[in-house]
Amino acid sequence: MKTFQRSLLGLMLATASLPGVADTFANTSVFSDKSSFLSQSGATDASGALPDVGLTAGGTLTVGSVTITLGAGASQLFSGTGGISGAENEDWTTLLPGADIAISGPENLEIALAGPVFSFGFDIVEPQFGPNLNATFVDSSFTVTLRLGGATVASFSFDPDNDTAAFVGVWTDSPFDRVSIVETTPLSGGENEFFGRFYSGTVALPPPPIPEPGTWAMLAGGLGVLALLRRRR
Repeated sequence: MKTFQRSLLGLMLATASLPGVADTFANTSVFSDKSSFLSQSGATDASGALPDVGLTAGGTLTVGSVTITLGAGASQLFSGTGGISGAENEDWTTLLPGADIAISGPENLEIALAGPVFSFGFDIVEPQFGPNLNATFVDSSFTVTLRLGGATVASFSFDPDNDTAAFVGVWTDSPFDRVSIVETTPLSGGENEFFGRFYSGTVALPPPPIPEPGTWAMLAGGLGVLALLRRRR
């Protein structure tokens, strides 16, 4: 599976992870493989199984150490179908086990964690076709922003693949206690997305390795050879 990895000098991130990912902070790793995320970050299941309650009261749901509320523009928050009449297959998606979270309007979520963490992840499914509609949705893109109180710690974007049980995880070297998941494109008429369990961890991302003196010498020597070749040309 693909995952962001930091360079030797820790100055930038490789751009080979989630489709469309663009990270704005160097000391952050973004994962699309849940097993790699959990094993490397030490994160664990923060929410547990989601309850099958249907429409939540006040658009708020607390599960485990995670409190989920509606973001801007979203109007209803569902956890499972909770006996909703006509709910397809008694679930929003069969690609994730148990109950799932669904949102009316743009899939914008605000997530508060019980305390500061260094890693956070979630399961997500983006169906290509709308239930009971003979039409293809427009692909959606998202921006995830990590905050500690009101201060932004990190931000990245992603575009989930269609019709698959996808995963998004992030690991940083700075603590955060709030996460915003915002559907950035399209502003309306995009695909539905359904969310599964949430994960978090309190182990900080380790610092990038410091090159040995010999590595610096090899780098300087290589640059010197390149300069000599240019002069000869």
